[in-house]
Amino acid sequence: MCHDLWFEREIDKKLEGNTSTTPPVPGGKPSRIHVCPECGSVNLIEDFDQGETICQDCGLVLSQNLMSRGPEWRAFTKEEKDERGRVGIPTSFSIHDKGLSTVIDRVNRDAYGRQLPMETRMEMLRLRKWQ
Repeated sequence: MCHDLWFEREIDKKLEGNTSTTPPVPGGKPSRIHVCPECGSVNLIEDFDQGETICQDCGLVLSQNLMSRGPEWRAFTKEEKDERGRVGIPTSFSIHDKGLSTVIDRVNRDAYGRQLPMETRMEMLRLRKWQ
């Protein structure tokens, strides 16, 4: 626990010299959680439009598939805001599966490691084309 506190203080010290408050990626925000393992930079941004954390100095993508923390509803009164709950990432009509994707592996084996039947393999091949 003491090491984590020291680590956060060191990051804060490095960030004090950073005067850039506007992220270069639209919809992104400065990230103050990580240090880039490639170049040691603390100039990271979280781009929720792309779902990535990116190092501004070397361009390394540190994480992918970030969850947007913003609400996926519109609320005009306090009562509407209070009755809404966050239940996962927001859906997007710009993505064919509305952001509710499933990745189908190319292994052609079931959960027990057995070879899939030919009919099932052909079906998985067709489904992979949608990924």
